[in-house]
Amino acid sequence: MSFMTRGRAASMFLITVLIAVVVGVGRMVRKQSAPRRAVMQAAARLPVVPGEAIGPVKLGMSEDQVREVLGRPKVLVPRTWTYDEPDMAVMFAKDSPIVVAIFAGGGPLRTRLPWRSAEGIGLGSTREQVKAAWGEPEKENDTHMLYLSRGIDILFGGGKVEWFCVRRFAATRAVE
Repeated sequence: MSFMTRGRAASMFLITVLIAVVVGVGRMVRKQSAPRRAVMQAAARLPVVPGEAIGPVKLGMSEDQVREVLGRPKVLVPRTWTYDEPDMAVMFAKDSPIVVAIFAGGGPLRTRLPWRSAEGIGLGSTREQVKAAWGEPEKENDTHMLYLSRGIDILFGGGKVEWFCVRRFAATRAVE
């Protein structure tokens, strides 16, 4: 066997091994994410409920319950878990591991969130659509609408909802 033939054979062997590895990893990822995909598809029917929930995550859930419905978070910082699929974050109470706030979206590149409110409000909704569904907010400026009584805080970018937070606000909370 000449040097060129051996070199070509070695290259073909390496290419074959790389293809086998890529195919094997792809199958592993599909197998691991199938249950998660099923949870997300079922959860897509769950709405955004101001003051209560975003999709499968509800205020008052434990860390274990969140992990059960969303899986392992991409980023863990003290009291906050962040996910990329869906684009959301969950904040836990200071003194106990229960959900006190749920955040969704975060800008033009963070739009993977299948849930909307019963009125159709979600990422991409316009200011006019939000007001038609929920009325006038307690606090509003060019980029922000705050519905204290409903339990939802909304930020706009380019005239559309880019981010929102579901939580329960104290009745006496000052609004700036």
